[in-house]
Amino acid sequence: MRASVCIDPVARAPRLVALTIVVLLALGLAACGSGGDDSSGSSAADTRSDTCKGEPVVVGVISASSGPSQTKQIPGVEAATQAVNENCEAGRPVELIACDDGGDKSRGADCGRQVVDAGAIALVGSGDLVSDTYEPIVQGEGIPSIGNTATSITELAALTSFPFYNGLARIAARCNIHQVAGASSVAIVVPDNPALQAQLPTMEEVCESFGVEVDGFVKVPLDASDMAQYASQASESESIMILMDSKAEGLLREMGNVGVTPENTVITAPSLSEAEIEEFDGAVDGLLMTDTTVPLNETSNKGVAQYLAEAEAAGVDEVDPEGMVAWRSMHVVADLIETLKEPTAESLTKAVEKYSFAPPEAAPVDFTQPAFPEIEVFEQFRVFSREYSPWIVEDGAITTVVEGFIDPTSESDFSLE
Repeated sequence: MRASVCIDPVARAPRLVALTIVVLLALGLAACGSGGDDSSGSSAADTRSDTCKGEPVVVGVISASSGPSQTKQIPGVEAATQAVNENCEAGRPVELIACDDGGDKSRGADCGRQVVDAGAIALVGSGDLVSDTYEPIVQGEGIPSIGNTATSITELAALTSFPFYNGLARIAARCNIHQVAGASSVAIVVPDNPALQAQLPTMEEVCESFGVEVDGFVKVPLDASDMAQYASQASESESIMILMDSKAEGLLREMGNVGVTPENTVITAPSLSEAEIEEFDGAVDGLLMTDTTVPLNETSNKGVAQYLAEAEAAGVDEVDPEGMVAWRSMHVVADLIETLKEPTAESLTKAVEKYSFAPPEAAPVDFTQPAFPEIEVFEQFRVFSREYSPWIVEDGAITTVVEGFIDPTSESDFSLE
């Protein structure tokens, strides 16, 4: 039986022998740890199951567990894969190929090739700022990408791309909450990343469809450490939208230094952790956030509780909403594989095209139809979910503004007053 492996592209051997890096005698689940600036490092954890028999099916996950813009998607998929194998949810063992691209283009392309070489039938819960380097490689082999973040034009348009909640739908949610908060214009803080720059005109169109004009984009280099000048630029606008997870905390602090706070300015930011919010000691009360999931502090939610429990069982210390979406994507793929007599990339693609689901922790997803048929700018893109959960920081803690999820295009009693 083949093992699950975590691939380090920097230390990678030639392609024909790349997958001999880690070989286990029984099914294993890889865990990527940080190994410095150039390498993620690799290790393997034994997750053999005596009850789950059959020929293993291979899936892959690619994201940045290291580098300047880290995500928690790989640990989320790993945690789910361990549970999937323990419960034999797919009806057979699932072998996970996990590859940390470190946010580097050459490593991203290498990850794509290794996933193809491994015989994977799907990419699961993948995505980062260099997804445009590996997605074309994987798509070129007919391998679907399921539960991907879809932040690149490649992912937004490809017929084998099945994002649960893609980047443009998230922009729609942000623009909607700025509109509800009374803002008519916004400055958007974005990574200074070539792949993302191509989407800026589309972002403008999305915001304009919600009656919010984009004053301009503040582009922040990924290796920038001093956020003062970027905070100053953004602070000139009526409202501010921060689209950089790794720089949000620094930007908010520098904005506060020039007197711009959530108390006097509409500011939306990525999902900060409770620990990060506590460090502000009340200074970010009023901060608005949106996500396609409920906050992780809603532990009474069955989906959140399951994610946290499986992450703990897998030894995953850091969790976040993006990691939870990636985690859910592995469970969805396992459910689909279980229905297939002979799981292949082609049969899995056909199955997901007919699939819809409504997880307890996140907005509903329907792959059978476009989510926003009435909005012209979305017509050419893969958008399958339209709802979101609005959050606000109150008394140093995250709370949801309303129960359930909001359709950004519908008139409702949703209010921030």
